[in-house]
Amino acid sequence: AAYVVPAADGGGGGDGGGDVEAGTGSGAEVPTPEQLLADFERVDIAAQPFAERMLRSGRSAKSDPEKVFRSVYSAEMLVNSAKGAAAVLGEDAVVIKIFNRIPALTETIVFDKERWTREIVPQYQAAVDVLTLAPESPEVEFFREMLLKVKDLFWLEVQNPKQDFYMVVLDEMLNKYSNGEKHDLNVSQESICMMHCIDMPVHQRKSDLRRDTTAAFFARMIESGIAGNGPWELQPTVEQHGDKNEQRALSSVTPLLAFELDMDIFGDEGASLQRRTRGYVLMEGNGRLAALNAALDVVRAKHPTFVAPQLALTVLPFHGPPTAKKNVYFFLDLTWRCAFPDVELPGWRSQVKGSARPIDAEVVRSCPRYFGYTPVQNSGPSAPSTSQGNPTYCSAA
Repeated sequence: AAYVVPAADGGGGGDGGGDVEAGTGSGAEVPTPEQLLADFERVDIAAQPFAERMLRSGRSAKSDPEKVFRSVYSAEMLVNSAKGAAAVLGEDAVVIKIFNRIPALTETIVFDKERWTREIVPQYQAAVDVLTLAPESPEVEFFREMLLKVKDLFWLEVQNPKQDFYMVVLDEMLNKYSNGEKHDLNVSQESICMMHCIDMPVHQRKSDLRRDTTAAFFARMIESGIAGNGPWELQPTVEQHGDKNEQRALSSVTPLLAFELDMDIFGDEGASLQRRTRGYVLMEGNGRLAALNAALDVVRAKHPTFVAPQLALTVLPFHGPPTAKKNVYFFLDLTWRCAFPDVELPGWRSQVKGSARPIDAEVVRSCPRYFGYTPVQNSGPSAPSTSQGNPTYCSAA
């Protein structure tokens, strides 16, 4: 059966060029990942009868096909990191031979926890153990980071709800329609939104450490007069004035990958995207951004006029057709409303409205920045201090 897509002038789908072709699927049944991607340029997904169901089920468990789809990108990064290490260590290196014997991540990610822990984790651990003897290089460090991520965290991450799958569809389409182009930009930290929350305890602990180190660095920069009183760039400043611990906390082997939030096309749909504005949404590096944002609150408690730094972003342009762009924003809206909460916290503003995520306000209150919240100036005695004027928001409030 086919789901029927209205003509562009009939109050629903279309890219302004006449009728949009029908896709596959039936009624309110959500299509498979492959069907969604195949119809991405032809079907206004937000206008389909299953769109509301996607939102309602966004906090439900993924299906096995969605888990596999979710793992493809990380599996490719893992393989590429191994190739990079092999170029340095040689194809005959023991660690490369161990890695090549490990079954593909896209095959093993559907294992249950007991089987994953019993059969797969020891193989990744063996590779990590051997890699400790390898000479240091950026390629070896990236390989080690990927091995540890897959071994320690990835299975747990893939157990996250369907919202995680929606985010991966979004990432894939953004990469596809960038046509392989990337642009390096320096933009204000406060013009960047997170793609998802930092809500797993292990990730929060890592961001906590980064927050504390970053806050100390920020404080030292403004108190010494080096930076923070006007526009400044983080990367060259930390390279010149940061110690090794600060340099590690404020950098990573993966770039801050983002896309521009350009709302001119979107229209009135989308509870979290109604306000037309500009900004950037982070695809890689959300934990770093959460820590940087939390560090701003710490330093501004003592130095209220501290100016947030400019961050170096790698930005993907968008070259797709209008229907594809509208679907990108549908998946962004879907991801945000399933990931970010909108519980009321005095002194704080949520990243979205119309959230589909139930959560205890006390959980969010413990670290609002990690859940996408930004401080509101003059909201009462509990409001954190901010810089001059309200913070720059890149989503509806």
